[in-house]
Amino acid sequence: MFSNIIIILFTLLVSGNYIIKQKYLYFFSLTSIASILIIIILLIFFFQNKKIKNQFVLLISSTYFAFFLINIFTKILFFETQFESIQKFKTKNINLRPAVFPALFYNSEDMMILSGLSNQMTIYCKEDDYWSIYMSDRYGFNNNDNVYEKKNKILLLGDSFTHGACVNEGNDIAGHLRKKGINAINLGMGGNSELTKLATFREYGQFFEPKKIFWMYTIGDLGGFLNDIKSKKFSKYFYDDSFTQNLINRDEEKNLVIDKFLLPIESLEARDSYIGIFTLYDLRKFLKLKIIPKFKLIKKFNFSKNIEQPSGVIQRFDILDKYKEIYSQKNLDLLLKNLLKVKRFCEENKCEFSFVFLPSRKDLLNNKISFPYKEDLFNILKENEIRIIDTEPDFLNLNINDYMIGHYNSKGYEIVANKIAKNINF
Repeated sequence: MFSNIIIILFTLLVSGNYIIKQKYLYFFSLTSIASILIIIILLIFFFQNKKIKNQFVLLISSTYFAFFLINIFTKILFFETQFESIQKFKTKNINLRPAVFPALFYNSEDMMILSGLSNQMTIYCKEDDYWSIYMSDRYGFNNNDNVYEKKNKILLLGDSFTHGACVNEGNDIAGHLRKKGINAINLGMGGNSELTKLATFREYGQFFEPKKIFWMYTIGDLGGFLNDIKSKKFSKYFYDDSFTQNLINRDEEKNLVIDKFLLPIESLEARDSYIGIFTLYDLRKFLKLKIIPKFKLIKKFNFSKNIEQPSGVIQRFDILDKYKEIYSQKNLDLLLKNLLKVKRFCEENKCEFSFVFLPSRKDLLNNKISFPYKEDLFNILKENEIRIIDTEPDFLNLNINDYMIGHYNSKGYEIVANKIAKNINF
């Protein structure tokens, strides 16, 4: 009887957690499959004979108790979730909301947003020992709002490296430029591709009368671009030069769309955190965000030579294989066509357009390897008289661990800002 009760309690715990999350998962997600398998196993043992059932209950109870204790120690010693950080700030009457990313809305029926919540204390990401926080501007970007009132504006269009991933307000590239007296406007958002940068410029940047535009490029941006132009809705920004959503004048509507997206997720996080002591929430989050990503970076074997490689050694052929198809001449021509749309604006409006190359793979920098397709990319830019600012040599000369975790730290972003500042003369 006691064993039956324990099995029923475990079944209710797993199924309850799954039911709460089910609307946010797809059936073949890892969480869905794991939950269903555990429930099936519990039900199978529920109908076994008493001896087998008792042994099973002893096994799962002792295992669960061990993980339960590890979960508590993880919560106390190692890991503060985004939700817990938000709750801490609430005690100080500060309302933090999570950062959102345009890629989440490319196929939205409401609006394809290109920025976050406006005038909002925003919590972004954590790579060091703190969650990065910034106050968004009137349009939802990571800026001091007064940048729009000042003269000699320069624009930075980019992805998470431009957005200022995992550093606090003012320590991103634009923030460091502003410390030098340069009126930099950060229009970067995490996950942005080449097409998202174009869309952001069309919806926002072109209206700010910029003196200079810096197109911030990381090596994954081209791959994202190739995916984005397959989107029936979002690709209109590429194929139709007149297409716009008039986002700069629809800010209240944009905030409502983001609220509609965030509220159920925030509610789920709250429920998950509150019952998390029983569902091992903190341990699962710790494994997902801290442990599992490290295993994804390990390259155990060089299969082409069938020789085991030392951990951390990056094989050049791996990089060539990964990016060879992406950096084909056909795809580089598409990239160029996208860039020329903004360069043409500068030619017509007397501003200066520059392409800034940011090395974004720490494994390459650790091994002092230059991105192998950089020259192919630079050649098409030079042929079309696009000014290039290459920051890769600056990072190759450094111990990259002092300047980069997953993204750059504040010192890394400052290196980029210094390189850009040398190319600014008014």
